[in-house]
Amino acid sequence: MVRWAIPAGLALGLMACSSPEPTGEAVFEPPSTPVAQPEPGPERASIYDAEGDLREGHELVAGLRLPRGLEKKLDLGRRHVYETRVPIAKVQRYFGPRLLTGRVTRIGEGATFREATPRGATGAVVKLDVAIVPAGEGLVQIDIYELPPPPARSLSESEMRAIVEREERERQLAE
Repeated sequence: MVRWAIPAGLALGLMACSSPEPTGEAVFEPPSTPVAQPEPGPERASIYDAEGDLREGHELVAGLRLPRGLEKKLDLGRRHVYETRVPIAKVQRYFGPRLLTGRVTRIGEGATFREATPRGATGAVVKLDVAIVPAGEGLVQIDIYELPPPPARSLSESEMRAIVEREERERQLAE
């Protein structure tokens, strides 16, 4: 049988470490300082609703309420251009029910709602051409053009031709 001999000093030290009584030594602990909680800020509202569709925003263009998540790129008279990184199908799904028209032109993934009237618009109703097209690098462009009202009197053929040519020049300059 092997017996271990423990020196008396070590045995007393081991007993002191395991003793529940205070040893008289002070242990430094920094005073606890209350941590300031950040002020609750306004929560960023999601641009999507619970079903994943775009929510209405606050901006109106000719009676058409725009969705959240658009960035204005151009505002030139009757032409208003916006961009977003929202998938094009979601953008089209937002505008489709809000535009009353029988003329929708599809080109690739894009769509143009021609001579559309904003659903629920009040006051003088303005017809719109609304183009929703891919703009590259994950961007979608929304181009809203307010169509001019019909003339109060009948125009001659030369007057109509001049108006059409002027508007075509304006569109080309704006692009």
